[in-house]
Amino acid sequence: MNQKYKLVEKKFFPEINKELWQIEALCGFGYVKPGERGGWIESESNLDTKGNAWVYENAKVYEDARVLGDVEVYGNAKVYGNSRVDGDAWVYENAEVCGDAVVCGCTMVCGNAKVYGNAKVCEDSEVCEDAVVCGHAKVHGTAKVCENAVVRGDTEICGDAEVYGDADVSGCIKIYGDAFITGKSKIYGDVE
Repeated sequence: MNQKYKLVEKKFFPEINKELWQIEALCGFGYVKPGERGGWIESESNLDTKGNAWVYENAKVYEDARVLGDVEVYGNAKVYGNSRVDGDAWVYENAEVCGDAVVCGCTMVCGNAKVYGNAKVCEDSEVCEDAVVCGHAKVHGTAKVCENAVVRGDTEICGDAEVYGDADVSGCIKIYGDAFITGKSKIYGDVE
């Protein structure tokens, strides 16, 4: 039985054509106090009943998406499809994680992956460790953004492209195909 939260109010959201439940904490954990109302989920399978994972404010988690571990989803963020957000990751502001995407802040060296702003991580892509995807950036296909990499601006990472290390990619840039950006690379501007 779920002793972490309960489903308290059902509401229809026309923009996603779904009815979702607002959650309410049954006990205190992390920064959440007992009785605190959270965001919106479609079913209990969307939000881990263990750990400190929580959906705050107007954030929504639905379809077969899973939020696990110590994840925080807040603002107007959406996690949906068959996506998974795990570990110590954060998804917030107007960010979206969808498709079969994975955002995971859990590694052997503990990470805090972040997806925020108007960023979108979708299809079979991965954002992991301490990587950051923000602004209007889009990561899709089977692309990966890992370690301490930062992808921001209007950047698009797609195909089998990988951005690792301390790489910083910003601007109106498209990195695709089998591209591999690593180390302390800094790529800015309007490039394809």
